Amino acid sequence: MHHRSKSKLAQAGRTLLISCSAVALMSWTPVSVDAQSGQQARRGGRGGEQQGPRVRNPRSTRRVLGDVPMTAADSVIQAVVERLDFDSYKNILKGLTEFGDREQGTQRNADAIDWIEAQLRGWGYETERIHYEYTPRRPEGSEPEPRQEVYATKVGSTTPGEMYILGAHMDGRGGGEAANDDGSGTALVMEIARVLASADIVSARTIRFALWNNEETGLNGARAYVEQRAPLQGIEDPPGSGEFPEPTWLGMIQHDMMMWDHGNPVTFNQALDADVDIEFQLNSAMAGESAQLALVLLNSNRLFATDYPAVMSNAMSNTDSGPFQDLVAAVSLRENRRLYETGNRANPHWHQPTDLFVTFSDDDFRLAFNAAQTTLGAIARLAGVHIR
Repeated sequence: MHHRSKSKLAQAGRTLLISCSAVALMSWTPVSVDAQSGQQARRGGRGGEQQGPRVRNPRSTRRVLGDVPMTAADSVIQAVVERLDFDSYKNILKGLTEFGDREQGTQRNADAIDWIEAQLRGWGYETERIHYEYTPRRPEGSEPEPRQEVYATKVGSTTPGEMYILGAHMDGRGGGEAANDDGSGTALVMEIARVLASADIVSARTIRFALWNNEETGLNGARAYVEQRAPLQGIEDPPGSGEFPEPTWLGMIQHDMMMWDHGNPVTFNQALDADVDIEFQLNSAMAGESAQLALVLLNSNRLFATDYPAVMSNAMSNTDSGPFQDLVAAVSLRENRRLYETGNRANPHWHQPTDLFVTFSDDDFRLAFNAAQTTLGAIARLAGVHIR
């Protein structure tokens, strides 16, 4: 019966995705690269520095975002989403970039983990660490080395034994600051954690904020979490206490490279059709459930994002939601589709020394901030978050 139910969900998810894709294609209006490359209207210079008088961004999302009557429940969620702060997001990201690219196995990586943990604890969370071993690929014959990653948890008030996981990887590579890959996703998860740490915000279900390590070496940190924690799901410990060290997973939402959508061929200015990409993996055991989770995020974007729309696709790849995709509904939010766009040179700063905080403009930061609005709106609905 369980397998039959999953099959129906998967079929429904596939049908839903095809229908959504058809609508998106019919409503698509191409924008010429020439028109975009001539635009000099930036919300800010690189690193968000203002350069001359502020000029209105020529992008228009009128009749794309919003324009949907809000229910009373939607208004409750909107009140939570509005607590996200753009400058706070940028400040968290700037703090992360002070540790350079945070490459795994380095002191700058270890120092960044300590800094992340200090921020989470400063907001009132109790934190825990996953300890695991990673064997470097080079030199050949290397011995396993210890690694760590940190997570924090907002315990559910009425259903603590069920949990959604919000993730991003804090390690990077390339010799720069790993501002976009994946400081942008890490800061996004941390900004949501900051908002939900408020004493007057309640969540019915548990929400975990996981900042993975060793993504760049093969998702090793996320794999270690799954190996160690999956068997513990839903076990009340001690019995009768109402405490669940690892609540049952209901969904995993990953955030990886959130800021750069400049078209392909790449242009200096942000693309006029920049958007938040929501991906799931059609070739996974939980494809149907993942498609439904992606749709919740898509609808959340329409309701609660302020500047950038979202799109769905079904080829999630190469990020920390991968180890979860056959176990639970799992999706990834990105700046571009990983295989079709990022993997085809859509981001010239990917794993490069130019992945620096100062490389990006306020438009780029705001694209990531809209992804934060999208995720928080969705998780508030799914986990029953409200202001008391």
